[in-house]
Amino acid sequence: MMAATRSRVDGGAFDDGILTDLHLPLIIALFLRAAAVRAATSTRAGIETAFWSVVVMPGRW
Repeated sequence: MMAATRSRVDGGAFDDGILTDLHLPLIIALFLRAAAVRAATSTRAGIETAFWSVVVMPGRW
């Protein structure tokens, strides 16, 4: 994260705004959400995991 901040100040690779410090948590959240949806199976544990990861936890970001 420090490298991204320093690069923006120095006019480096992250200066165009494609990947900034604010985008990284969003990317991680999307990967976790996709993994939770894939983990949802017919078992109760899979459904609960998907519910907590997709419905409840994103509200805490």
